[in-house]
Amino acid sequence: MFGAGSRSDSNLVAVERVWDKHDSGDGIGVVGWVARLLGILLCLSMALNITLGQALVRLTPLKEKIPYAITVAPAMDAVVEAAPLRRQTTSFAVTERAWVAQYVRIREGVVADEGLMKVRMRPTDGWVARRSTTEVYEGFRARNQKLVIQALARGAERAVKIESINLASPGLYYVDFTVRDTEKGMDLGTQSLRVLLRIGYPELVELDGTIVEGEGLLPQDSDLAFGFRVIQYDLSRRS
Repeated sequence: MFGAGSRSDSNLVAVERVWDKHDSGDGIGVVGWVARLLGILLCLSMALNITLGQALVRLTPLKEKIPYAITVAPAMDAVVEAAPLRRQTTSFAVTERAWVAQYVRIREGVVADEGLMKVRMRPTDGWVARRSTTEVYEGFRARNQKLVIQALARGAERAVKIESINLASPGLYYVDFTVRDTEKGMDLGTQSLRVLLRIGYPELVELDGTIVEGEGLLPQDSDLAFGFRVIQYDLSRRS
């Protein structure tokens, strides 16, 4: 009996020693270790959330959207340069000439597509109207509306070829071009024309009824992002 009791006491001491290995002595024990582990995981989670929050802030759209001019290597179509497109840069001067050429081609050209021509000629949100002052647009409408209606009725088209664009002074261009008229595949001849075209960039641009800052807008049409407006358009024949 006495011997059996001694063995029981020894077993109790052994169990207490095993328990002491996991007991910090302050009453926490295993629960304390679990709490510490959860605390570490919570800190890691908070750090991850902060990092993700900073990433989202950086991805938030900037206050000012700036178009970029991209230079492409013709041989391999590889982008070799990208720089902010601003009015004072050489890149902008080149881009402005492209906008001038595009304006003349679309204003003077006629394609056998009634829907497309309506988009070009609409008085409020048409392609030409959005890039012209009211006076310049009214001149376009008075001269071209009847021509376009007649051309569409006959199935005729007018192709525009830009020959030269010369800058006379800031915002003032002389553009020489030819127009070739065709009707159902038949060549009707060409005309040589010249236009004196002046550009203005108003500080505020109205698009779709909303007043916005010209350089703060980046719509599908890059010229409208800068408030491109033709404020003078004088057309004449060349000999």
